[in-house]
Amino acid sequence: MRIDRQDLYALLRARNIPYEETAHPAVWSMEELHALCLPGEERILKNLFLRDDKKRRYYLVAIDGGRTADLKALRRTLDSRPLRFADAADLERLLGLLPGQVTPLGALRAPAGTVTVVLDASLRGRTVGVHPLENTATTFLNLDDLAALLGDHGVPVIWCPL
Repeated sequence: MRIDRQDLYALLRARNIPYEETAHPAVWSMEELHALCLPGEERILKNLFLRDDKKRRYYLVAIDGGRTADLKALRRTLDSRPLRFADAADLERLLGLLPGQVTPLGALRAPAGTVTVVLDASLRGRTVGVHPLENTATTFLNLDDLAALLGDHGVPVIWCPL
């Protein structure tokens, strides 16, 4: 399903999922985002688009913006083959996103079952910030609501300690 930002907000409203949007200039990295000094920036997630070494499984991993992901530990947790960052072509093909636009909401665009969203279990129940399918805004919503939305649209979601 190729939804855009407005479709996403309509979907959130239809499901009665509360959200707040903060518009900002386009950002392409966490450093650029933090330089904006947005209110609530400590709640903004870092999102990684990963694949296994055979390009058989893709993962969109959302972690606390101030943390670093340990790909070897994540591989063990997911019982996966070795993990690598997916390239821009895979990101565009599967999620219709560019580097710097990665968001767990992008999995709503992925062909069914191709991308698994991995969420940091320590953030369960918290309000977090993610891009709304483009990097010119940050949308704040409850991570449990986000996970339920993804799950209801057939996106596999895994909660794990990261």
